[in-house]
Amino acid sequence: MKANGDGARANTQGTAPAAGQFLTVKEVAARLRVSEFTTRRWIWDHKLKAHLFGNRVRIAAQDLAEFISGNVWSEAACLERTARPRAGRPRRV
Repeated sequence: MKANGDGARANTQGTAPAAGQFLTVKEVAARLRVSEFTTRRWIWDHKLKAHLFGNRVRIAAQDLAEFISGNVWSEAACLERTARPRAGRPRRV
């Protein structure tokens, strides 16, 4: 925790941000347990909404929540996806 100018302590741990807060690419990557490059790729592919403040990229907490809720798969969908054969050359046995 860091001390604010008025002596109060700001929470800088991994708790959920309040409405209107913004997260860095590094913070989003850590929360989702992916690399920063993957997070940036989602932004470049317009899958994850981001905001520019000067040359700084930030993701709104609400946008991250919407991204997560939009990427939830059912167990049946996961099983279907893993059951499909892979494209490309067959593997040698």
